[in-house]
Amino acid sequence: MNIKATIFKAVLAGLLIIGWMSTSALAQDNTKGAADEAYKAEMKKDKTGTNPLNFTFDVRLINEYQWLNTDGDGYQDVITLDYRVPFGKNNKWQLRIKARGASLEADFNDDGIDDVNESGFGDTDIRFMTIPYLNPKNFIGAAAVGAEFFLNTATEDALGSGAFSVGPFVFLGILNPFGPGSIFAPGYQHIFSIDEEEGRSRVHRGVIDLYAIKTFGANQFWGYLDPQIVLDYENDIEFMLVEVQVGMMMDKLIGTNGHSIYILPSFGVGAYRPYDVSLEVAYKVVW
Repeated sequence: MNIKATIFKAVLAGLLIIGWMSTSALAQDNTKGAADEAYKAEMKKDKTGTNPLNFTFDVRLINEYQWLNTDGDGYQDVITLDYRVPFGKNNKWQLRIKARGASLEADFNDDGIDDVNESGFGDTDIRFMTIPYLNPKNFIGAAAVGAEFFLNTATEDALGSGAFSVGPFVFLGILNPFGPGSIFAPGYQHIFSIDEEEGRSRVHRGVIDLYAIKTFGANQFWGYLDPQIVLDYENDIEFMLVEVQVGMMMDKLIGTNGHSIYILPSFGVGAYRPYDVSLEVAYKVVW
């Protein structure tokens, strides 16, 4: 039995069934409109940029330093520019673009010699997302769907996948499970390549994402936990990445509107993890 394929089918089927059941309830709840408007009004006050259901104008400058899972020393420094914008009728859609620059040094064999020492631009990804269902009165308060496109823009082979890939996804929103200002958003993304450079491997993996966020102090502070289970179907391996983020708004300190900072350590779990530990810091502006 292919365990990873079974997990993929079970998770995807479960999410789709729950999402369908929640969407079916949409037509049965006459008070949905008022609940939607109240929730949207609350979201407009939130400038943390942590609510995946809140489509805002958003720009982030992110620096991540990774200690790689190599026999010898291995490090990667990634700078990301992340831009998000709502669009469409009533801003029902969100566009996100991530562009990266990276520097990579790695000694794979522990012989004291770097097998890779490259720097340049990394891959770029573009994501489209919408929320076809939103009803804060229900246990499953929202369902989001979309697709992410991973563009082969790396200037060096080691800095990218060498493939153009597509990643459709679905996630659910359980609102206020840990009190006001909290969200639990389990989801699944299936990523596969449709065009690879000569000599590069196909991309085929699934990601189970278990995002949980809680804000504090009238949305002035927040913390989130985001375990991600990666199932690499192409190479028949799996690993986990566990992200922990804490952040705070800067507006009261520097007199701005929608400015914030955060720090995000991440930990790799499993023999095939890409890194042991990473540390990410970012400055974010939401309007």
